[in-house]
Amino acid sequence: VRLWRKDEATCTRTLAAHGDFVRALALCPTFQDRLVSSGDDRKVILWDCSTGERLREYPHTAGVVLALT
Repeated sequence: VRLWRKDEATCTRTLAAHGDFVRALALCPTFQDRLVSSGDDRKVILWDCSTGERLREYPHTAGVVLALT
C-alpha cells in the first residue's frame, strides 16, 4: 500500500505487510491517520499512516475480505 500526497503527486510512505494482492482499503472517520487494509493473504491490517506502523493484524480464516467500511 502506498500513501501519496495528492498536491505534490509524491509517494510519502509504503506500508508493506500483505503477502498477496490488497483488495480493500478504508480510512477511519474518527482517527484520520488510521487506515485498514485487507488482501488475498486473508489478513486485515490496521495502520498508523503518520508513522507507517502496523498497529494490529487480524487473520481472517473464513476467506478473503473484499470490502471494508
